[in-house]
Amino acid sequence: MKFYSTMLEEQETHIWVDYLNRKLIIYTSRQPVYNRLVKKLGDPNKKDTIKGEIVSGTWEIDLENKKVISSVLNRTILIGQYGK
Repeated sequence: MKFYSTMLEEQETHIWVDYLNRKLIIYTSRQPVYNRLVKKLGDPNKKDTIKGEIVSGTWEIDLENKKVISSVLNRTILIGQYGK
């Protein structure tokens, strides 16, 4: 599925810690971050689309899964090399 061409000023990535439900939630509308997360975590729990194109994805990770959390909460995954 093709990724929607979102303007740079509208691209964002959010990380939430849901303490009650013991989840780490990652949301992104930035294609390079989305692609890196898919490689690490697989398909998102929720995928938003417009006209058949991916706009964003949301992943939920159990807080107990420390190895997976450590593998995605780093600069290379969330920002990329040189901000790309």
